[in-house]
Amino acid sequence: MPKVELIALEASGLGPIDHGAIEFGPGFNALTGETGAGKTLLVGALSLCLGSGDTRGSRSDDSLRVATVFRTAEGEVALAREQVAGGRLRSSVDGRATSSEELRHRGDSLLVIHGQHDSLRLRARSELVRLVDRHGGIDDEPLRDIRRRMSDLERERDLRGTDPVKWEQDLDFRRFQLAEIDRVAPTSPDELRDSLERLQGLSSILDNLGVVNDAIESLDGDGDHAALQRVAASAHSLPTDGELALYRDRLLSLVLEAREVVREMSAAAAQFEADPEEMERLNERVSVLQALSRRHGGALEDVFAARDRLEREIMDALALAGSVAELDEELTELRREESLLAQEFRRQREASALSLAAAVTEQFPRVALNGADLAISVDGRDGSEIDFEFSPGPGRPGGPLRAIASGGELSRVLLALSLVSVPDDVVAVFDEVDAGIGGSVAQQIGDCLHELSRQQQVIVVTHLASVAARADRHFVVRKAVTDGKTTTTVDEVRGDARVSEIARMLAGDSAGAESRALAARLLSGL
Repeated sequence: MPKVELIALEASGLGPIDHGAIEFGPGFNALTGETGAGKTLLVGALSLCLGSGDTRGSRSDDSLRVATVFRTAEGEVALAREQVAGGRLRSSVDGRATSSEELRHRGDSLLVIHGQHDSLRLRARSELVRLVDRHGGIDDEPLRDIRRRMSDLERERDLRGTDPVKWEQDLDFRRFQLAEIDRVAPTSPDELRDSLERLQGLSSILDNLGVVNDAIESLDGDGDHAALQRVAASAHSLPTDGELALYRDRLLSLVLEAREVVREMSAAAAQFEADPEEMERLNERVSVLQALSRRHGGALEDVFAARDRLEREIMDALALAGSVAELDEELTELRREESLLAQEFRRQREASALSLAAAVTEQFPRVALNGADLAISVDGRDGSEIDFEFSPGPGRPGGPLRAIASGGELSRVLLALSLVSVPDDVVAVFDEVDAGIGGSVAQQIGDCLHELSRQQQVIVVTHLASVAARADRHFVVRKAVTDGKTTTTVDEVRGDARVSEIARMLAGDSAGAESRALAARLLSGL
């Protein structure tokens, strides 16, 4: 059973399609209709859901909306595009807004369109490599693993630096910076602020010492001019007995107390005058701390942060202190292993490409490519530079498949490729794979598509009855003009209605009993 199936397609505002919805079934689904009815528009709707930016079929009223629902092993997945104001396309996956790039990524893993002029399976060289590897059972994980290891080692080597002398110089400079901080040894992030405050306090006291000394001299100097000396002399001149003696004693007591205060002031002033070294030490410490702060950010907090950073950097550098020569030796060994593995994978891919090309070419007669030939070129160290070379037939020049093959040929090459290497993890859409063929060849194409649909869901846009008759489900795209307005509808046909559609494809609008009988035989497989 296929791993992925397209359950439904819905389109609105796409060309003449006001609104159309198709519920696809497993196996082979065919879309038919008269030329110009809008079959290719439905393929365009699928392309939009895969992230295409082509809105040529949309209208100017911003009514375009296309949506698909896929069934996968993990559950259902819904992809949608909607045209909003200004013609911009809005993308969504499971109702969640997303980018067109993600839509392309998700879509590429669900559905592939084999169109007349392009194929998503042939756009990327990585997809060609995948096809060759899948056919040959090649798993290049060992090569990818060794390349990841090489990349990791090269990044580590870059961290150590390609120049050992420069690496040592950088390490020495960090050690010098750390030693400078440790030599200054700030005690805390607040030391500079505290030292400045202490220095400012001492400076203020020293600035006022002159005033203090003058006050001491004027209060209790050696001369008769001292204030306390004059107060004491005046107090002594008062009577020693009688009522005034009380005031004499009080004045003398105050003089004694004042002289004690003056002595304490004098002692304090003498202490400051005796320790100028503290001022000098503080000045020097503040200068050193300020210089260190400027070198590491401007504040002492930055110095502490720088110290932590330098210690980490030195530890990291020492952790990577292994010899660059040792790394080079390991890288050399890995490169040798990578080279041997690359050669081996190139050899495997060359063999697989030769086998795949032969198998696909063998299918060419079944898909109306008699005389055509496919070659797969393999180049590059590991054989990952792959291209498909196509020759349409004897006497016709060959070249790259995408450049040489016509639209119909390209679709049929992809059909042959699918028959050989069936990718059951995506839905295959073939847009007019039967262009330019008819008769028994068309019946062969129908048989091939039916065979393919047993392992992979297939959706085919066709104009040939013998192809449509092989489908498990048949949808008809019809265009009608009503009240001067052209509209397109999509309906599934069964039973007699399907016989009528096959008969129309055989004989046109003039289909009669004979063409209906032939249509019935085609549907019965006779």
